[in-house]
Amino acid sequence: MGEQSAVDQLQDQKPAEQAEGRRLAIARACRADVRTDTMKADNLDRKLASVRRHAYAWAAPLVAGILLSIGSWSPWGNASAEPAHDHLRYQRIKEIINSSTNHLLGLSLDDATALLALQGVPWSKGYTNYPNGEARIYHFQGFCLFLHLQLLPPGVTPSTKEYAFTLEGLQRNGVRWLAAFDPFVRVDGLTNSAQRMTDYWSGVSAGFAEKAKNTQ
Repeated sequence: MGEQSAVDQLQDQKPAEQAEGRRLAIARACRADVRTDTMKADNLDRKLASVRRHAYAWAAPLVAGILLSIGSWSPWGNASAEPAHDHLRYQRIKEIINSSTNHLLGLSLDDATALLALQGVPWSKGYTNYPNGEARIYHFQGFCLFLHLQLLPPGVTPSTKEYAFTLEGLQRNGVRWLAAFDPFVRVDGLTNSAQRMTDYWSGVSAGFAEKAKNTQ
C-alpha cells in the first residue's frame, strides 16, 4: 500500500465513523428543506450526492445547512472560454481537496490553512445558518475558495455526537473545523473581491426568492 497522504494523516477520526457522523449531521441539518410529500427515505442520500456533484454555484446559498441551486446560472458567459485566473494555485488547491479521503472535512482550520497555504489570503464571510457555522470565501486572482466551518469547544471534533458548550465559551476558546460541506474552488475571472461578493450576495438573495416561490 502507498504512504498515507499528508491530508489523511491530519484526520484523527476513523474514516467509517467520520463518514457516518458527517452523513447523519448533514441529514439532520437539511431534512427540513429537502422533504416533500412524496419523497421516500432514500431520496435524501441521492439529493445530497447531487448537491456535491454540482460544484456549488454562487447562486446556491446555505439554507438550513444545504446549498440551494437557483437554476442554470453559469459562472461565465462562454463555458468553452474559461476566465483568466491563477491556474497553478487553483489546480494545487483543487488537487489537495480531491486527494483527501474526506475532502478535508474533519480538519481544523489551522491545519487547513497550513495545508492550502491560506496565510495572508484575504477572505470574506458568506451566509450559513448551520449550527455554530461560518462560511468563508477566500479571494485569489481570478478564482475563489469556499470553506464551510463549524465552531466547536476544545477537544470536540465534528464527529462528536454529543457535547456541552456555552456561546461565551465558544467565542472565547472555540476551535474552527471544516465541517458539513466540502470545500470547493470556483473560477470567475474576477480580480476585485468586492465585485465577487456583490455577485455572491445577489445569488444568496435570488436563492431565498426561489425558495420562497417553491414553498408557496
